[in-house]
Amino acid sequence: MTTAAALAAGCSVVAKAHPAQPETGRAVARALGGVLPEGVFSLVEGGADVSLALVRAAEIRAVGFTGSLTGGRALMDAAAARPEPIPVYAEMGSLNPVFVLPGAAGDEEWAAALAGSVTRAMGQLCTKPGLVVLPETPEGEKLAEALAQAVAAAPSHRMLTAPMARAHEAWGEAARALPDAAVTAAPGAPGPFAVRVPATRLTGELLDEHFGPAVVLATAPASSYAALARTLPGSLTATLLGTPADEPGAAPLLRALALRAGRVVWNGVPTGVAVCEAMVHGGPWPATSAPWSTSVGTAAVDRFTRPVALQGVPRGLLGGFAG
Repeated sequence: MTTAAALAAGCSVVAKAHPAQPETGRAVARALGGVLPEGVFSLVEGGADVSLALVRAAEIRAVGFTGSLTGGRALMDAAAARPEPIPVYAEMGSLNPVFVLPGAAGDEEWAAALAGSVTRAMGQLCTKPGLVVLPETPEGEKLAEALAQAVAAAPSHRMLTAPMARAHEAWGEAARALPDAAVTAAPGAPGPFAVRVPATRLTGELLDEHFGPAVVLATAPASSYAALARTLPGSLTATLLGTPADEPGAAPLLRALALRAGRVVWNGVPTGVAVCEAMVHGGPWPATSAPWSTSVGTAAVDRFTRPVALQGVPRGLLGGFAG
């Protein structure tokens, strides 16, 4: 989508292929090469050194990036160190919290819906829910158990890269060693799993994005939801699950989540991003480096435009300027 937005704004694009999927990058380049004028789209390959060289190149005027917080920060530092700094639109880590309100906790259909959102594509979607907060009630406890079991029972397949798979396995081992944590997983090779902890334990790596089919489940009094939401890191999405009976008390939580996410979902799952005018795929740090913008949707074009005011210019000159 970033490439589409840049092309729509009239920019040429230099794309750096991901080493994990070089053939995909080459296929896209071949397809675009058949329809775009020569030089409008270029593909380069290589590692982090190539990425940094591109950011430092004088001809590059803006950067779009999707990846790790470490990688995004490195590109931002390189862009800021240029003689003429340029913007970096980096999409990095996102927790995408889900808050289950008391009325919705009695609907066990949410267990299957949320488990599917957590495990779809082996949890390798940037909007995967990484934290689900449930009410400290019998219904909340029952839904948490059903969700944990549904996640653990989800089908497993290979992740995109071996390092991603190793990181997922390492997170499973680390989660099992956490105080007061209970991990629900299928036996055998590392696959989908859920980590249940008290809400009072939600600190440190429990609030980090973990790529892969894993989710943290925490129960807390619903009255504490808004205060908890205010402590969370910035995310691409935040979700509330509720019933009409929950609506009167949901306003403080909604306001808190709007400060922490670019897209707030009511009674849905966050995975799945539509390319439309209403879409916001962005959010506060560390979800992105540019929380005022979106990487998906028609407003993404604004990333690659610059406003210019022509004050007092004779009308006869305007046609030549537009050309």
